Amino acid sequence: MKRMTEDDTEIQTMDVYMVYGKHKVNEASNRFHPFDMQNNKFVINLLYASMFTEEELPELNKEIKAMNQLNEDYIFEVRKK
Repeated sequence: MKRMTEDDTEIQTMDVYMVYGKHKVNEASNRFHPFDMQNNKFVINLLYASMFTEEELPELNKEIKAMNQLNEDYIFEVRKK
């Protein structure tokens, strides 16, 4: 992704993807929360959430599909930040 500055110079930016998830049956929490893939836990602060590049996206999507199949009580998804 490219972005232009005020003086028409290009800045190369990189798309970042994060994993979000939530518990299906918990009615109190309908919101998705960032997920730390390293420690396998939900986090509040985005600083601790796992971030992935576009090159890692195909493998990440496979992992998320497996996580959703193995953890029926949770929903996981990849979001672009």
